[in-house]
Amino acid sequence: MNKLRPWALALAILTALHVVCIVIFWRAVVFGGDETIGNYFAWAIIPIYPVEIGIAFFIQKRLKEFDHVSSGAWQVIVGSLILNPFALGWWIPVSVLFSLNAARREAPSSAA
Repeated sequence: MNKLRPWALALAILTALHVVCIVIFWRAVVFGGDETIGNYFAWAIIPIYPVEIGIAFFIQKRLKEFDHVSSGAWQVIVGSLILNPFALGWWIPVSVLFSLNAARREAPSSAA
């Protein structure tokens, strides 16, 4: 589990950045803010999302290999194709982080 900690941190940072970009984008779209700023943040999501999904796939694959979760890593890819990165795409990495947290709680402590 400790080997996944840097990956989990990277995923958490990218997910937070993704959510911030979504909020700023939708704020500009819905409330009639500066559309140029909204467009910049919409374009910022495009390179973040595949990296975020790749890290989520890697973490989910490792969790599945060690039998900490029942769902396979392929579900991360299918979910990323189905869910729109501008609406619900943030849920995939968040659910992987929740699975990792649950696996950490279940895993026996290595400290004696």
